Amino acid sequence: MKNTLHFFYQLCLALWVGGMVNLAFIVAPLLFQHFDRDRASEVTALLFPPFFSYNLLLSALALVCFFLLARQGLPRFRLTLALLLVALGLNIGQKFILLPQAEALRAAVGSFENTPKEDPNRKAFGRLHGLSNGVSLLLLLDGVLLLALSGRYRTKS
Repeated sequence: MKNTLHFFYQLCLALWVGGMVNLAFIVAPLLFQHFDRDRASEVTALLFPPFFSYNLLLSALALVCFFLLARQGLPRFRLTLALLLVALGLNIGQKFILLPQAEALRAAVGSFENTPKEDPNRKAFGRLHGLSNGVSLLLLLDGVLLLALSGRYRTKS
């Protein structure tokens, strides 16, 4: 049972980190490289809501697995718990605060190709986009740290 829980805990972390790397470093750059900015923006606007839900689910499942594993006594318990709670909070914020604001601003801008850079909605979108990228980077680093720490939780059964 311990090894099964450990497997699912690591699987949640691996899917979380792998998904973030795939979207941030492969999918999004390819979209913006091969499509005009408005079309790439439309596609990413379709990808982000389910992706943020996916990450939120994975961080919640990782936390549940960790709590079940913690009943066995784990090293670095407080650090891992803090990282998981930070990830859960960041995922909730990204899904339910940043994403709706970004969607509203994106709709207000309409076309990034035709709207001047000085437009207040476009500027606000740019700031929010930067904040969202920062949150995503923190989530990626958080997941990598959790993966590194997870090797310490392997148990013998």
